[in-house]
Amino acid sequence: MSRRRPSLMDILEEEQGSPELERSPAPAPQPEPPPPVVAPKPNKADYIRLSITVPPDMFERLQAVSLQRRRNKEPYTFCHLARQAMLEWLDRLEEDSK
Repeated sequence: MSRRRPSLMDILEEEQGSPELERSPAPAPQPEPPPPVVAPKPNKADYIRLSITVPPDMFERLQAVSLQRRRNKEPYTFCHLARQAMLEWLDRLEEDSK
C-alpha cells in the first residue's frame, strides 16, 4: 500500500499540534518611509512655443552651462535655461521701472 501524500491541511494541523515547534511572534510591520517630495511638472499645454536662433558662441556658452547643471543634477535643458534667463531679465526690468 502506498503512502498518501500529506495535504497542506495535514501539515498545518501537525505543526499546531507539536509542542516542540514554538512559533516566534511575527515582527511588527515597519512603517513605510514617506515618498520623496517631487515638484509637480508644469502642464506644457499652458505654454506658448517660441523659436529663437543664437550665434555659435552663445550656443557654446549655453551648452557649457547645460552640461555643468546636468552634472549637478539640476534642470539643464536649453528651454529651462532660456525660461530662467528671461524671467530674471523681466524681473530686473520691472524693478528698474519702479
